[in-house]
Parts: sequence; C-alpha cells; structure tokens
Amino acid sequence: MEVSAKVTEAGYVRIEVRDYGVGLAEDAEEKLFLPFYTTKDEGMGIGLPTCRSLIQAQGGDIGFERPEDGGARFFFTLPAVASSPSCLSADESPAGLS
Repeated sequence: MEVSAKVTEAGYVRIEVRDYGVGLAEDAEEKLFLPFYTTKDEGMGIGLPTCRSLIQAQGGDIGFERPEDGGARFFFTLPAVASSPSCLSADESPAGLS
C-alpha cells in the first residue's frame, strides 16, 4: 500500500491511497459512492458516501481510479490554504506541504 500527498497546479491538496491487490469488481466502480452499497460482508455502506459529502462540502472531490498495473487507487482533493506566518511557524507546517 502507498499513501501520497501533493499540491496540484490548480491549488488543491490531493491525497492518494494505492494498493496492489485484486482491485474492485467492474460493476462496483459505478456504485462505490452510493449510500448503503458495500463490498464487505458486515459493511453498512455509509463510509464513502459520508466522505464524499464532507469533502464536497469543503470544495473538494473524491474518486476511484484503476491503475493499469492492477490494484486500486482512491483519492480525494481539498482546496489548499496558504498559511500565514502568524498562524504556523516553520516547524509546525503540515507534513509535506512546506
């Protein structure tokens, strides 16, 4: 599994979580963010829809991609906020965003 973060040219922070497992079934992709859809035996299907609502409310986006070499990649973006010097000192800046 890999987790990465970067600032995009459009001024967003993009967080990606990538795995190299079997991926998701083809029919799951269009249903992933629907309420009560789950791929887990005991899942409730509210996690990803809740994440989508919260992220979109902040002006971001969330999605899923199928890497060509297999596995799955989930990502979300949020608007980046430039910190002012009075808010954060150099040693307090968020990891990877200085």
